[in-house]
Amino acid sequence: MRSRVKSLFEFLKRLADEQVANTGAVEFSFVIRSLANKAQKLVIDFALYYVKANGKQAPKIFKLRNINLTPDQEMRISRKVILKNTSGRTIYPGRHEIELKINGKSYSRNWFDVE
Repeated sequence: MRSRVKSLFEFLKRLADEQVANTGAVEFSFVIRSLANKAQKLVIDFALYYVKANGKQAPKIFKLRNINLTPDQEMRISRKVILKNTSGRTIYPGRHEIELKINGKSYSRNWFDVE
């Protein structure tokens, strides 16, 4: 796979500066561009590392998209994650993290605080 993620570091810097309330949301976007000479299939996911009651983190993998990129094609992908308590998960204060994954490979990881 030859592709490049553009604007991700800029996005993650903005994300790191945000404070998210317990019932708030985190929104992110990035642009991916194919550097391959032929079409390629990409599976794009992200991991959200939730803070647990003991202060450690536990990842939850979310599917973003399965895409086919032609040579030199760019695509913007956005996602909003709502942080709310459910019967299976309590949102605890602390530093949560988001990690971008393309075809299972990690590309970037950064954090945001929940108060």
